[in-house]
Amino acid sequence: GMVILRDSRVKTADHEAFLDMLELYFDQDDAAKKLDERPDLHYQVGTTPELTEVPVCKTSPDCARLIQELPPGNEPAPIAGADPKWRFFWRIGDRPTGSQ
Repeated sequence: GMVILRDSRVKTADHEAFLDMLELYFDQDDAAKKLDERPDLHYQVGTTPELTEVPVCKTSPDCARLIQELPPGNEPAPIAGADPKWRFFWRIGDRPTGSQ
């Protein structure tokens, strides 16, 4: 799923700079992005490579039922298997004093 929100405190220029930074990051070759993988932390920090995670709705009968109840045109694309996109998680909150 996706959530889009607008925070009036964020300047448009800062928003654009952030999006540019993300695009540059994900334009790197896979070997460079793999340096940020943290499978030992269950991919909850850093990158998660494509085809690593299977969406919950692939295996959840409750989620599948909710999708079937959506009006035509509002349903997601069919879930065929593992998620084909890369993602990046970063820590939110104060930085630990002993971070590397």
